[in-house]
Amino acid sequence: MTVPASSNNVQFPLNLLAVGSQIGQTLTVVANGTTRSATVTVLPMIASVNLTLNTISHTGGTTTANVSLSAPAPTGGLTIFPREPNARHRDPVANTLTVLAGAVNTSASVTVSAAGSAGNTTKIYAYGMTTLITAGSNGAMLPQAIINVGSTAGFPSTGGTIYVVNNTPATETVTCTGTTGTTFTGCGGGTGTLATNGVVSSEISGKYSTLTLN
Repeated sequence: MTVPASSNNVQFPLNLLAVGSQIGQTLTVVANGTTRSATVTVLPMIASVNLTLNTISHTGGTTTANVSLSAPAPTGGLTIFPREPNARHRDPVANTLTVLAGAVNTSASVTVSAAGSAGNTTKIYAYGMTTLITAGSNGAMLPQAIINVGSTAGFPSTGGTIYVVNNTPATETVTCTGTTGTTFTGCGGGTGTLATNGVVSSEISGKYSTLTLN
């Protein structure tokens, strides 16, 4: 790599192989006879998040949620937000679940609000980091270059893929290129109308739990 003239730093990509557990890799740089080293922490990729819930009454109540990951949770743990991507029944699961750092599963008691009729089923997906749409994007039609939210804390600064959960009529996949403190920028994709307090998530599991209502 080359440090440009009049500059004292440079950024460069690292191409790393997938790992099954967290490891440290030493990166060494030599310039003008001077050697410097730093340790890079490589985390395993969590390819899937599986969520299961027990049967519950259509009038609501408490049940047990079980979460399992395809790889250990990173430092600080991984928080899962169980959500139903249906505009009629927003966030029926009141709790979040946290898989502790290094663990691959957890179970917790969760409260589910009333929804539907006895004998119906509803699908509950496992979402990652979430934030809420604010008034600045209320009524806006996707695709939108800018999506206004309460906070982007915890989301990648480079944007990436987000999921508009409580969009009407359904969950939409949107790709963005950046963030500010309260906006996703450079966004594209998706259809439908945004609404205040709609949920935006950083990831969605390919798996879901089908919850039967008694």
